[in-house]
Amino acid sequence: LYFNGEYSGHQPYSPSYPWTLSAGDGTKTLYGGFQNHASMWSHYLEGDCLATIILDQTEPQSSISSVPDLVTSAPVSIPWTASDSLSGVSAVELYVLQEGGTWSNSGLAPQSGTSGTFQYAPPTDGRYYAQTVATDGAGNQEPVPSGSVPGGQDFMYDANPPASEVDGCPAQANGTFSVHYAASDGTGSGLNFVNLWYRKDAGSWA
Repeated sequence: LYFNGEYSGHQPYSPSYPWTLSAGDGTKTLYGGFQNHASMWSHYLEGDCLATIILDQTEPQSSISSVPDLVTSAPVSIPWTASDSLSGVSAVELYVLQEGGTWSNSGLAPQSGTSGTFQYAPPTDGRYYAQTVATDGAGNQEPVPSGSVPGGQDFMYDANPPASEVDGCPAQANGTFSVHYAASDGTGSGLNFVNLWYRKDAGSWA
């Protein structure tokens, strides 16, 4: 057997033969011949190629292109790109982290190829972080995010309006008076401003 110029010497016949590939990613080519007990060869050593193997020990690369900072409706479009110069990209998965929580798989079906878009529906309002994890044809995989440390592409998801109510005003007043209120936007993007609307008796709101 010759493997990329390395000669193994004659070996007893066996249906399989262990071989450690030489270091370095790339194409490895195996040549060999078979000899019977009459010393006749099936072909010359280094004659016909028995196998071509691509050694790929390098993980693929993937990233999220861009997501708007503020998203107000679901699903959120999360475009991605990926590359692997040897065995190709076989799968890309989406992982998400809601601020204050921990990383988890989005539950969306893996995608393949070198680009695509995930359609993710956040369960609640809040700031989210998204990261892709690619796997190549040789089984090499990018690190899977874990824990609660933010990373990747972030966006604010705010699909619900804030809430407010008047919680105090005088029953009678002579001139200027104070109106007390409470308002909240939960885990959304936060309050921008509060307007006071009023009407006299059964008149129109203004």
